[in-house]
This record gives sequence, structure tokens and C-alpha cells, in this order.
Amino acid sequence: MSITEKYFDVHCHIHDAPEKLCALKDLTTQRLALMGTRPEDWSVVACQAQAHPDRVCSAFGIHPWYAHLYAFSTASEGKEGLGWEKELRAYLEDHPKAIVGEIGMDKVAKDPETGQVYAMSPQLALLHTQLDLAVEYDRPISLHCVRASEELMRLLRDRGPSRLPPRIMLHSFSLSSETLRALLKLPCGPRLYWSISCVVSLRSPKAARWIEMVPRDRLLLESDLHSTDGVDDAMHRVVEQVAEIRGWSTQETMNIAWENSQLFFTVGSEVEG
Repeated sequence: MSITEKYFDVHCHIHDAPEKLCALKDLTTQRLALMGTRPEDWSVVACQAQAHPDRVCSAFGIHPWYAHLYAFSTASEGKEGLGWEKELRAYLEDHPKAIVGEIGMDKVAKDPETGQVYAMSPQLALLHTQLDLAVEYDRPISLHCVRASEELMRLLRDRGPSRLPPRIMLHSFSLSSETLRALLKLPCGPRLYWSISCVVSLRSPKAARWIEMVPRDRLLLESDLHSTDGVDDAMHRVVEQVAEIRGWSTQETMNIAWENSQLFFTVGSEVEG
């Protein structure tokens, strides 16, 4: 039986290597979601979405690694503070199918200039503002969460369904099976999607435990790469490994992930929870 390759890369940063974007048209991967990480790259993401509307899904947000640059700034400081929020609003209004991402929290990454672990307070302040915008514009989000399971649980509980986006992608998920089990029990549980990558998720020897627990209808796949180089191979490898863990065929795994991805990026559809 022949296999029809059907890849939807729900989270990548291929725009970080703009000199290689000409290769996008030659990728086997049919759909790619480009994640903006700071105001400086939002225009590149927007241009790619406009140039390839049938292939590129756009996402605009500020990554937690840049939170200290924007979280506590004021409108008088130019593009920071309320300036970036105004700019993000404009992008969301100009791109009605765009989601909010990549946003989140990270308790491990260090500032390359100071060598200090990024402080959580600016990360959380920035995250709450971006979550408010996602709720206001009814957009899904792609969430970065590294070693911050307690903060994630607290945030989801405290905000409650009424103050959370319609769908939440836990990108390159790498937390524990215990955390996954607890997340499923939350009132917002039906809104959560788990995205799996080879570069992060599958590096853990315990990954198979929680991959087996991910609801079939909320499993997503990604490359999480920063260039078009290797995207097809990364998607092929993650499909094969997830298929083996779940006991599905390669074709079934691709079809499941594709259908889930299509739903996730359908802006405006309602999901219970």
C-alpha cells in the first residue's frame, strides 16, 4: 500500500534563515506554521503568509526569552511597552487567521549577555498580556513551557476557561506524564493540544509514557526548526516515532495529525471547556 505524505508542521521558525526561504516551495511538508518571537520578525512572518497563503500559517507573539525587553516598558519608550501591544493588535487585525505565538515561560534559559536565568516576573507579566489579547481576538496560542509545570498549572487554574484562548498548543511538550494527567483534568483540558517534536519532545527516554496518554484528537506534530533545511526529514522522523509508540500506521499518524492541525488553526471555531 502506497503512503501519501501529508505533513503539517504546526510550529517552526524557518524565517530565521530568510536566505533559504526560497526552498519553501520545494518542501514535501504541505503546511507550516511560522512562529514570530519578537516584533522584529513579525513582518517576515506576515510576508511569508501573504506570499504562500495555502502553505503558511502565521503566528505573532513575544517569546519569554525577550520578556525582559518588553514586559515593564511604558508607552513613552517607543516600540516597547504599549507600543508592542499596539503593534501586535495591528498584526492580529490585519491577519484574521493568525494565532498568537510563540509565547510562554522558561525557567532554564539564560540571558547570553549576563549568563543569568531569565526572571519569571517579566515572563508572566508579558504572558498574561498576550493571553488577554488572544482571548479578545479569539485566537489559539502556541505556548512554550520549560521546567515550569507548577506555574503552568497555576496559570490555567487561576485564569479559568473564560480568560483562556479557544485552543492552547503545548509546543514541543516535554513535561512529565503526571503533569499531562493533571492538565487533562483541568476545566480547560478540552482546549489543550500536545505538539511533539524530535528536537525536544522525543529526546527524553520517558517521552513514550506521556505520548501514549495524549488524546488522539489533540495530538500535533512539529519540526521546531529554524531553517527550511531538514524540515521534511524532521517531520518524517516524528511521524515514524509517534506511529511506533502509539501502534498506528505511518499513514494513520499523518492523517490524525493533519486533521487535528486543521482544526487547531481554524480561527473562530468554538471548543467546549
